[in-house]
Amino acid sequence: MKPLETEISGKLDGIGKNINDLLSRVGTLEGRFKQLDSDQKKLSGRLGAQEALNRVQDPPRLLAIIRTSIQAADASKQPLDTAVLADYRNAIQGLPSSAHAY
Repeated sequence: MKPLETEISGKLDGIGKNINDLLSRVGTLEGRFKQLDSDQKKLSGRLGAQEALNRVQDPPRLLAIIRTSIQAADASKQPLDTAVLADYRNAIQGLPSSAHAY
């Protein structure tokens, strides 16, 4: 009986190790999926903002929107997100310098 118990115990230890390895991998994957979901939500928000800027093709209107957003952030003492500022910069650089209120 002793050799049989030793053999079974050894096999169960191996199975337990494999299960622990799999649980670790699943935990890693769950963390990565949560991160990807969070990244997707952030990207979706940025894309929505970029699409809104793209729809506003009238330079004076675009400049007024940017100016109003910056003034509102300044008045509320809330800094604008770096990505939003980058979008604004890119939008302004795409406008002709002859645009009213440039």
